[in-house]
Amino acid sequence: MTLRTKKDALLSAGESEEDKSRKHQKFPLPDRSMFVMGLETNAKWLHSVRHDNRPFHTKSEEERYMNGERISLTFRNIGTFLSADGAKIWGQGAIAKSAGVARDVVTDKGEVEKLIDWFGRENHQSDFDWQGVYGQGSDVVNFTQL
Repeated sequence: MTLRTKKDALLSAGESEEDKSRKHQKFPLPDRSMFVMGLETNAKWLHSVRHDNRPFHTKSEEERYMNGERISLTFRNIGTFLSADGAKIWGQGAIAKSAGVARDVVTDKGEVEKLIDWFGRENHQSDFDWQGVYGQGSDVVNFTQL
């Protein structure tokens, strides 16, 4: 697991122009391990499970497990629901908050691109305004339209 400070996190922390180098941290994660980040860490640090380009024979037994394959999953608790036919959406992450006022699922390319833009801003801004951006909700379900 690699952590790297977000660019704007350094500026908001009062770093001088000469001292703006981004900090890096690496954590070896054995098979079946879990790395849990809190909200403050997620706000200030980029995170990734990076590909290891070293020759396979130079890696430890743990690094060679399952041919060195890796997976990174993100879990979020967002109570958003779809109707049985998949046409209507409501809940915490949607615009309509209850089933009684459920709205049509959105497949508009512009709306899909807007949601992807929000994800990018969240990942790169340490001062990301969750409520201001996600608070309005989105009725986009997937990105297969792109």
